[in-house]
Amino acid sequence: MDSNNVYKLVLEQSRVGLWDWNYKNEKGSINNTFKNLLGYTNEELSDDTNFNNLGDLIVQEDYVKATEMMNRHIESKGVIPFEIEARYIHKLGNIIWVTSRASVTEWDENGDAVRVVGCIMEIMKLKEKEEELIHTNSLNKILSHINTYLLNTSTKQDLYDEVCNIINIVGGIKLVWIGEVENNKIVPIAKAGSPLSYVKNINITLDDNPTGKGPSARAVKENKLYICNEFLNDPNTAAWHTAAKEAGIKSSATFPIIINKKTIGVLAVYSETTNFFKEKEVALIEEIIATIRYGIEKIKLSIQKKKADNRIKLLADIIEKSPALIAITKMSDNTYVYMNNVFKETLGLAPDEDVTTMSVFDIRPTKSHDAANAVLSEIKKNGKWNGRNNIINKTGKIIPIYQTVTIYDDGTNNKPLFMISNAINITELKEKEAELHSLTNHLFTVREEERKNIAKEVHDELGQNLTGMKLGISWLKKTY
Repeated sequence: MDSNNVYKLVLEQSRVGLWDWNYKNEKGSINNTFKNLLGYTNEELSDDTNFNNLGDLIVQEDYVKATEMMNRHIESKGVIPFEIEARYIHKLGNIIWVTSRASVTEWDENGDAVRVVGCIMEIMKLKEKEEELIHTNSLNKILSHINTYLLNTSTKQDLYDEVCNIINIVGGIKLVWIGEVENNKIVPIAKAGSPLSYVKNINITLDDNPTGKGPSARAVKENKLYICNEFLNDPNTAAWHTAAKEAGIKSSATFPIIINKKTIGVLAVYSETTNFFKEKEVALIEEIIATIRYGIEKIKLSIQKKKADNRIKLLADIIEKSPALIAITKMSDNTYVYMNNVFKETLGLAPDEDVTTMSVFDIRPTKSHDAANAVLSEIKKNGKWNGRNNIINKTGKIIPIYQTVTIYDDGTNNKPLFMISNAINITELKEKEAELHSLTNHLFTVREEERKNIAKEVHDELGQNLTGMKLGISWLKKTY
């Protein structure tokens, strides 16, 4: 068998699409594998193929790239290899991805290319896996972006806006919106993509009208997702067919947002292709819904925490500015956990002085330690105590106080850990009491003196009157 027949046999029996191209006259041949790959018979693509016409079987964008690549290969005298992935058009109109390699096998005396031999191999499965990997990465990137943003969001509106933007921009999704249930309707409150006019003009009710039977209404009423991979053929979407057709919408997925077992709204996503929402897309959006739920709960907790912090700050401010002497001590060793500024000031301590090393006995006069122990015993026994007490400041001055002490109970069955003391400085009261006592004694003395003076005056006047009466009687006796 001569070499030409061997070459022809190899060309026809190969499982790889082979082509042999006369670069000067644009003629050449392709083997049966090449023809079958594109769905053509031997008669439809003859052995004497015009390669200019063959170019019509390549997607225009890829044909331009292939031509440029071939020119670089020839101009470099074969140093730059010809290797490219391209999309061929099957006879039925679908796209076939192939990888193509070629090289100049014959040059003329002027160094011009005469003959180019190449091969093509279908890589559809490889491209599908590659596209699936890209798609998967894109889906994962959406979730990653949303989770990252979730750390910094502070309001529900910001969360909704950013989720829509990320799904649209990062995920390449045509149109997305989030709506909430209001007055028996679903009202969009965040949106991204194109055309936004579709969302702005959308009317979704929760009644029995046609506008209450679509994907979003069903998602809310049934508390489950609604996948519509052929939007324009679904009778439940009839109320929006005209607008969807103008917007280029061909499929949709609508997911309920359920918080505390109550559906508060929906996340609706649209694609310009049919059958877009498959298992991976659905799983991703369900994860996004879970993230939204977590985000809403996080924001709620953040708001509650902020309110609690403000309340604590307010209470702390009130305690610090209170004229009362307030302190907290541990029941285990009677040391202080907290003491407000008024208490510290009364004891002659600095505002920033650490009181956690001080005991209740450190601020009691030495002589009153037994009384203090008695008070502590009563507190532990009855859970509270109130009465007069004495404390001593840094200079040794004894300060009288009226004190109420209670045990802190957090409502658990655990043993109480703290005592809360609330006292008022009664130094002025004691001074007023002393003044009052002194005044009372003075009044008593004055009253006794007054009594004595009155008694003396009464005695003297009575004596004078009696003397006068005696004289008068004596005169009468003598006269009569």
